[in-house]
Amino acid sequence: MLLKSKQHLEKECGIAGKDVANDTFHLGCKIFLWALAAPLKKMLSNAGFDIMDAANVINKVVEAPDMNYGFNIDTKQFGDLVKDGIIDSAEVVLNEIKNASSIASLLLVTDCIVVEDPDDCKPTQSAPSMM
Repeated sequence: MLLKSKQHLEKECGIAGKDVANDTFHLGCKIFLWALAAPLKKMLSNAGFDIMDAANVINKVVEAPDMNYGFNIDTKQFGDLVKDGIIDSAEVVLNEIKNASSIASLLLVTDCIVVEDPDDCKPTQSAPSMM
């Protein structure tokens, strides 16, 4: 899981605990690291976790020293994901890197981003049953 490499990447980029608002390289690194967490955030959201629970899960996974340590969303337990049979395929990892790089470069080039206010989002209604 690429999220496990966050601490190493922060150290290599020289951004650990640093305010990077005026430095485009370091800001790009921060955006890249933020984007690496997006797939896990989305999976946790889809599983019904609120934002604070998801943040706690992500922090616990990132800070664990064991590279195989993670959160099994199906059982809602932490543990060794390889033993549980949960692995990232090479294609998923490659797409995470491509998407994170794309997001970082887009934000740096445009100097802005348009987002939805989570407070304004309303649940969508499901389509009526056809039966």
